Parts: sequence; C-alpha cells; structure tokens
Amino acid sequence: MRFIFCYCILIFFPVFATLAQDRDAIIKILVESLDTVSSDIERVDILNELRYYHTRNEFNTALDYANQALVLAQKIQYIKGEAAAYDGLGAVYEHLGDYGRALSYKIESLKVYESNNNVKGIAQTHNNIGVFYYRREDFEKSLYHYEKALEVAQALNDSVDMAIYWLNIGEVHQELGNFDRAIEYELKTLEISEKFGIKDNIAYAKGIIGKVREAQGRLMQAEKYQMEALNLFAELDDDMGVLEYALSLSGVYLKQKNLVKAEQYARQSLDIAIDFGAKDWIQKSYLRLAEISEAQDKISEAYNYFKKYDEIKGELLNETALLKIAQAQALYESEKSQAQIAVLTKEKEIDQIKIYGLGAILLVMLILIFVIWRGSKLRKEANTKLKLQNDKINLQKEEIATQHSNIEERNKALEKQNIINQIQRKELEKKNEDITASIAYAKRIQDAILPSLINIQRAIPNSFIFFKPRDIVSGDFYWFHANADGTLIIAAADCTGHGVPGAFMSMIANDLLNNIIVQDQYTKPAEILEKLHADIRKVLKQDETRNQDGLDIAICAIAADKKSVIFAGAKNPLILFEQNPDKGLIKRKIKADRKSIGGENKNLSLNFKNHYITVEYPTFFYIFSDGFQDQFGGPQNRKYMSKHFYTLLESMQAQKPIEQVKILENELQDWMMGTAYKQIDDMLIIGFKLD
Repeated sequence: MRFIFCYCILIFFPVFATLAQDRDAIIKILVESLDTVSSDIERVDILNELRYYHTRNEFNTALDYANQALVLAQKIQYIKGEAAAYDGLGAVYEHLGDYGRALSYKIESLKVYESNNNVKGIAQTHNNIGVFYYRREDFEKSLYHYEKALEVAQALNDSVDMAIYWLNIGEVHQELGNFDRAIEYELKTLEISEKFGIKDNIAYAKGIIGKVREAQGRLMQAEKYQMEALNLFAELDDDMGVLEYALSLSGVYLKQKNLVKAEQYARQSLDIAIDFGAKDWIQKSYLRLAEISEAQDKISEAYNYFKKYDEIKGELLNETALLKIAQAQALYESEKSQAQIAVLTKEKEIDQIKIYGLGAILLVMLILIFVIWRGSKLRKEANTKLKLQNDKINLQKEEIATQHSNIEERNKALEKQNIINQIQRKELEKKNEDITASIAYAKRIQDAILPSLINIQRAIPNSFIFFKPRDIVSGDFYWFHANADGTLIIAAADCTGHGVPGAFMSMIANDLLNNIIVQDQYTKPAEILEKLHADIRKVLKQDETRNQDGLDIAICAIAADKKSVIFAGAKNPLILFEQNPDKGLIKRKIKADRKSIGGENKNLSLNFKNHYITVEYPTFFYIFSDGFQDQFGGPQNRKYMSKHFYTLLESMQAQKPIEQVKILENELQDWMMGTAYKQIDDMLIIGFKLD
C-alpha cells in the first residue's frame, strides 16, 4: 500500500536528494534550518518534515514537531501545512496503537482540505484514510476512500497519482479474493510506474501480484514476484517494505515445506518490526514463527510464540479503540451533512425573510390607518382594560410562583432518579463487560482444545474444515486423532444449544472422546458412539436428574492405506461423491441412526451401525452439523434445506479444498444477504478427499 506524503522541504533544500539514505544527516540539516529560514511557511514545512522522520521510533519527538507545525500553520492560516500537521498526528498515533485518535486527526486533515476545496489534498488524504482502514482489515471502507481519491486524480488527469491509487485498490481486491481485478489494477500501476521510474510503486505492485499468485497456489511465481519486491525495497532502504515481504516470503516457503528459509525470513521481519516498535507486524511475525515451529514439531516453542502473538493482539484489538474509530468516522459524516443542511436552511430563511418583510410593511400601513381612525375611541376603553389586566397579571404571578415551586420539587426528584439510573446503567455495563471478557477467555480455552488444522491437513492433505460459531463460543466442535496403527479418526459433533451452554457440552464431549479413543483405544465408530452415549448419561447423571442435554455426531475411521472408511452416525449422515471414470460422478448418502447421544434416550446402552465404504476411485467425503442447512435467508426468508445443501456440495467437486471453503463462505453470505439475516446456529462442515 502507498501513503501520499508531500515532501515540501525538498523544494527548499536540493541537497537532500543526495542524502536520501542518510536519515540522521537530513534531520540535522532540518533542525539547523529552523533557525535560519525567514518564512513561517517554510518553518511549518520543516516541522512537518521533522515529524515524518521521527514518526516510526521517536514518538514523543514526532508529536512535539507535529503540534508545533499545527499551531504555527493555524496562526498564519497556512492550509496545506495545517492539513499535513493533522495527518502527521494521525500517523504518529497509529504507530502508537491509538487508532481512535489516529483516525480523528486524519479526518481533521480531510476537513481542512475540503473547507478550502484543495482537490489534490482531498485525494491524498482520502488515500491515507483508505490505508488506515486497510490496516484495520475494514476493506469496504478502505475501498471507498481509495476510489474517492482515484476520482479526483482521474479528473485532474494525474497519471502518477492514479498509479498509486490503482495500486492500493488492487491490493484491496487481492485481500477480498477478487484476483483478476487485483492483477488488472497492478498491471496498470506497473505500466505507469515503469514509464516514470517510480521504484517503490513497482515494488509494491510486484509484491501484490506475488500475493495473488500465492493465494492461487502458484507458489513458484509467488516466490519470484515477492522476492523481486523484497530486493527493490532493500535497494530503496525501505525497512517497512522489507519487513512486509520478508514475512510474506516466509509464508510462501512454509507452504513449499522449505522450513529453513521460512524461519530465516520470519525472523528477519520480526527483528525489523521490533526495531520500529510496529506492534501489528510484531504480532504477525510471532504467529508465523508459531506456525513454522509447529511444522517443525517444536510444540513448546510454537506455544511460546503463539502466547506472545496473543498478548500483542489483545493490545491492538481492544473494544475501546474500535469504538473510537467508528465514532470518529460517524462524527465526520455527521458534521459534513450538518454543514450542507445549514447552507440550505440559511438560503430558505433569506427567502422567507423577504416574503415576511413585504407582508410586514403592508400590515403596518393598515394598522396605522386603523389606529388613527380608532385612536380616540379606544383610549378610554384602554384605561379601563389596563386596570383589569394588572389585576389579572398579579393573580397569574401568584399561580406561576406556585407552579415554579412544584416544578423545582419535580426536578429534584428527577435528578435523584437520574443519578440512580446512571449508577444502575454503569453497573449493567460493567457486568456486560465482565461477561463478554469471560466468554472471550472461554473461547481461547475452547480454541485450544480443538485439534490443530495443520495436523489434520498433514494427515489428510486434501481436506478442509468450515467452522462458524454463532456466538463467541460454540456448541459444534470437530475432533481428530491418528492411532498408532495409522488409522485416522475424525468426527463432526453438534451439541445441544449454542453459545456458553453449547460450549460447556462440547468440552465434556471432547474430553470423553479423548478417553474413549486415545486412552481406552476404541477404534470402530459404532462402538465409540455406544460408549459415548453411556458416558454422557453417567457424567450428566441423566438417570437421576431432568437433564436432557446431548449431541448429534458423525464419525469416520479412515484406514491407514486410505482405501477404506468406516462410518457411524447419531442423526448426522455422511455424504460422499465418487469420481468413477466410467459412470461419472456418483453421489451417495450414508444415513445415520435416528437417535442422539444422551438427551431423551434413557437407555444406558444404544446400538449403532457401522457402515463400510471401499475407496476404489477418488472420493470426497463430507460430515457436518445441521447449522448450514437450517440457516434462514434468501428473498423468501426460508431455510437453506438439505437438498439445496447437497446440490451445493455436488457443484464443488471440481474444486480444491481451499476453494470449496470460499464457495461455502460466499454462498452463505449471499443466502443471508449480507447482514439482512442473523446466523441462527453454529455451523460445521468437514470435507476430505481420498484417492
């Protein structure tokens, strides 16, 4: 992504061109220049430039320079300098992790440019706000601001700025998975940037193309483009660019199983991030090192890296910061709308004043004529009425005094009640915060007990897990274990309820499956379900209490040679698609037993049936909960239903597992019409292919 920064100071100091690589020398010359320049405008530009060079690591100094620039620019009414100072304050606070304040200052910069119709400044600031939202992964708002910037650049026919905005728009499309559009925008950027020799644009564009190729699974091209980007950033002495693409390359090498290079580049990115104090990049680097350590079977080391990642993530994504971001954006939109309304209202008031003024003149003339004619007659009547009115006024004064006393008493009562209400509201808010924090912590515990996706995909390479809890924690869960003899056991479970009750039930069932399969070494799915049913009833004391909690579950045992599968299910079936070269695609549904584990089945023992499947041709298997099928949506507000779901699975058979996940996500988004419908249940789909 590209920020726009006006290097005004280079206009006044050509020698800086030869010192572009020497930050300390530039800062020294800038500081000395503060005492020698004669123009306050030049002083503002120098202060903004000093802020820029201190932003990444000397935050207090950067803030001091930005504030000095702001005060002086406002004093001399230097609009460009004032807007740059606001933008600079936003940049510093963003590096400090105070995102609410950062966005507020960036929006102040935009408002200054808008108030003076500085179209180029408006475009540049829209771009910078777009970058801010991109870093927060709010891609919809990011794209909005980038496109606003592009509209201005196109109107001005400014091809250099257009190249920057195309680059940023392409990066958003890359993040959204719109790969063709992303490549289209980056190629436009490369064409302009190579023509004008804009090396940093070229580096970013090649890096984004590399990320697209990585997402498409074209890892050789991904490595080529990202390495070119990394080398260009190193040549430009752009440490943040080196940081970003060192981390990105480590991900490519991790996918290529080249763990030595993956670790080398991940550590390079971490070292740079720590030097700059860039918390968002530090947490990403720790997460990547955790993934690499897990791939190296260094579980303890992976846990330590993940713990560091989680701590920094908690600092960055606190609810207060996110709320401030929303409030700042809302304040800007509100003030802009109110300004427009005020202009229209004033115009209307002027028209009304003209009309009322003419009417008032006519009315005064009529009144004067009437007064002259009736004056003598009314004078005597007026004296009489005046006395009566005085008596009436005195009486009204007494009534008003009584009413005022009553109102004061009511106000005191209302103030007292308001204080009580505020105390109660604060107590409720505190309780809600405590409950939400507790549930969030419970989610971390629940995530920790779920099996590693890396381990599952290492054992079954062509596999995926689509897991979407309705609330913070889930009643659905997946379970996996590789036995010593090579047999793989995988299960999809749907416990009673969702949210906290469902999560409690899922943790109990997960623990029992560990005991049954890992400790007691049950291997046949039907026997596992029978044992699980008996254990659930005992643990929940369902013979002694009214407890009817339980679960529906589908479980598969995959042979070590992956040529056969044994399936058993409690209400949840198995769907498989066999790619027979002679007969084409064959769909089969293996029905589950129509009884749940625990719950209303009062018998301590239940008999379940094992289904044996031989894998003769490439076959995709699916086990799942009922959450996806039961989701309401569509134009007629109906459930998705099983038939529709099976047809969707059948339509995905030509796709790889990672693409199947995207298809499921897009289909669900379309069915729920964005946010028109709320998710009603936890969702879990496990898919795996055996050849």
